[in-house]
Amino acid sequence: MFDDDSPWRLRFNRIHQDIRDRITLQQYPSGMRLDLDALAREFEVSRTPVRSVLQRLEYEGLVVTKHGVGTMVAEFNSASWKEDMSLRAHLARLVGELTPHTPSDAMADELDGLIHRMNAMRTTPNPEEFASIDLAYQKCFSELIGNEALLKSYSELYYRTARMWANFLPFLNWKTELSVFTETMTLARDAATRKDARSIGQITGGAITQVVFRLGDF
Repeated sequence: MFDDDSPWRLRFNRIHQDIRDRITLQQYPSGMRLDLDALAREFEVSRTPVRSVLQRLEYEGLVVTKHGVGTMVAEFNSASWKEDMSLRAHLARLVGELTPHTPSDAMADELDGLIHRMNAMRTTPNPEEFASIDLAYQKCFSELIGNEALLKSYSELYYRTARMWANFLPFLNWKTELSVFTETMTLARDAATRKDARSIGQITGGAITQVVFRLGDF
């Protein structure tokens, strides 16, 4: 097997992350066919690593492969999102318990920038920017996770549920969602300033639970 820092693994991780992000941000919408040759040309690799990435994404539930059609972005799983979100909330609270990394000053600064981006949307709703900030917050939070098994499980659950905003946000009160998310990031930033990973885990887990309650009827 390849070492974690081997060129093959680094290339695989880069392609995997880029395609997952595009699916999350709806740049690759549900039902879109992913062209193996076009992706190989874009990432300047052979078809083999791209095929491996697509197989991994299918395992994660983000794409489906149909005989005679190819690989397409999967529909958002509205049937299981509550269970997935509840488990994600539980795992988030474990971050401070299982060898967390200490929050850095750079993380506090990144969260502060995300708060400013969120505040800039108060008068002009922008669901795409909202989803982008949610993804950026997820990446900040993941930097705290020192346990590899926890990081893998939490990340997979995030990407499995993140597209809920594209499905639900048009039916929600924009100002309410903006305010709740801004408060979450403000509390997390303050905890990062104190180097308090445990509190960030509790804050994030609590925020995810609140989302389940608010969106429960959907």
